[in-house]
Amino acid sequence: RYLGLIGLTALFIGGLGVATSVHAFVREKLTTIAILKTIGADSPTIIRTYALQAMMLGLAGSLIGLVIGVALQQGLPWMIAALMASDLLDQLGLAEGGMSISLVPLVKGLALGLLSTLLFTLWPLLTIRDVKPARIFRREIVPMAPTISQNMHPWWKAWREVDRWKAITSIGIGLGLALLSMWQAGSWRVGVLFIAAFTGAVLLLGLAARVVLRTLTRWPRPDPLIIRQALGNVLRPGSQAVSITIAIGIGVMVVTTVSLVERSLLAQIGENRPTDAPTFFFIDIQPDQTEEFLRLMHQQTNDLAPHLTPLVRSRLAAIKGQPIKLEALSEAEEQKEKSEAKKEQRKKWYLTREYVLTFLQELPKDNQVVAGKWWKPGQTFTKPLISIEEEAAMQLGLTVGDTMEVDIQGVPVAGEIGSIRKVEWGNFSTNFYMIFSPGSLDGAPHTYVATVHVSPSEEVAVQQAVVTTFPNVTAINMGDMLDSFARVLDRLSLAIRAVALFCVLSGCFVMAAALAATRYRRLYESVILKALGATRTVIAQSFAVEYALLGALGGLLGTVLASVLSWAVLETVFDLSWSLQPAILASGCA
Repeated sequence: RYLGLIGLTALFIGGLGVATSVHAFVREKLTTIAILKTIGADSPTIIRTYALQAMMLGLAGSLIGLVIGVALQQGLPWMIAALMASDLLDQLGLAEGGMSISLVPLVKGLALGLLSTLLFTLWPLLTIRDVKPARIFRREIVPMAPTISQNMHPWWKAWREVDRWKAITSIGIGLGLALLSMWQAGSWRVGVLFIAAFTGAVLLLGLAARVVLRTLTRWPRPDPLIIRQALGNVLRPGSQAVSITIAIGIGVMVVTTVSLVERSLLAQIGENRPTDAPTFFFIDIQPDQTEEFLRLMHQQTNDLAPHLTPLVRSRLAAIKGQPIKLEALSEAEEQKEKSEAKKEQRKKWYLTREYVLTFLQELPKDNQVVAGKWWKPGQTFTKPLISIEEEAAMQLGLTVGDTMEVDIQGVPVAGEIGSIRKVEWGNFSTNFYMIFSPGSLDGAPHTYVATVHVSPSEEVAVQQAVVTTFPNVTAINMGDMLDSFARVLDRLSLAIRAVALFCVLSGCFVMAAALAATRYRRLYESVILKALGATRTVIAQSFAVEYALLGALGGLLGTVLASVLSWAVLETVFDLSWSLQPAILASGCA
């Protein structure tokens, strides 16, 4: 879904390039349009003619894109397998042959290309209605102002001046883009959020670009001719500076946001890992193996005792005396899966998931009691007490004094909520949603998990000794796991950034399209400048500085938006603090 939305973003940025190119093309063809109107062609006929030309170009581009997509589909698995050094090809069954080509994605891609071309072409083609036949004789015609009462209310006056066809077309384009987003996302909610975010980014970039460009018009022009000429081209009437800035800014925003989020996640993992974090987690230790396991650890780690914690697997059976009907709940989930709120889905996850319980005497490390009291050492219990994690308590609607019942392999065990805990899940220790009081789960089938902290030089010997002595015990090396996670995250972000770079490339194509669409005007300007004494080098340098300024403006605005977006993602999705990353921000501006 993410890759599809990134592709849709690149497609929309390309659509901006289409709109820019068509707008410049229409301006170059104003005289031709006037001649066509003189010999009897009406505006709808001319609009349909140019729209058909644009659709033919869109069809050609879509077909080329399909060919490239099929080629990437056949070669990408081999590239990923080589990059990650994995058996991906064997797992996908591609070791002896290529991937099969499905007709549905090809048709969908072709439809997306044609529909986006049509939607982004309509708006600039509407300017054809304003071209007068008299333009054959006069290059510039000032349109007559509408006759509107000066005493009319300002907002009503503005409404009377609105072009109805442009308003209807704008609404149609917006609805069309929204439907394309929903179709590509496979969910109306995700599609609406995507088109809203894309529209918001376009509006913010467009507004910021206009503010910056208007500010530049009030600054004194610099002395160097090259820079002065470049600024003049950027600020002149009819410049495509805003659309180019938007296209480049969105691409830079996507790439920089991914980099900022990835760097923050890796930094958070490194900062949260305590110095005394366990090196190994040994799971599935049977009760009759604990003594021998402790003796082995005593021999291998020089009297360093591991921490053993009992584990009991269970499911919720009842809350406050009300049984949980899992079958009815599953049917309700299937019926409302696509329409339920995220909050309700999360609550059902807490109701239906499997819980790993434990029974402990002491409060675990980095656990804080926020309601109720933890049991005292040596305390006797008339009934089982339960300490529950605060988020689970909130989702299940439990407070201190409420009752709940769990099912342990068909045996119901009821208890009372004695305390609610705040758990630090990132401390790399064994943490639990529910902890029972000592003696509450005696006789229940359980295993043990052991955490051991050893020096790097002892890791291999300890792991080999445990695996050899206890074949059923699984050893998890936290260092290796975190390193693997960092590598996977790095490669995943590399793949995401590679896809996101298509957005930047789309912005570059927009700039190239704007340059190609205005080539005759550029030639005209070049001839005038040469007539005034400018050399070919000066003219080329002024054009290069012009587009360098546009690229720098788009990169700067995209980086600012990326900082805001990454902050929102880290704060709301990952619950992490945002930190300044100068290197990434500088690369985005560059």
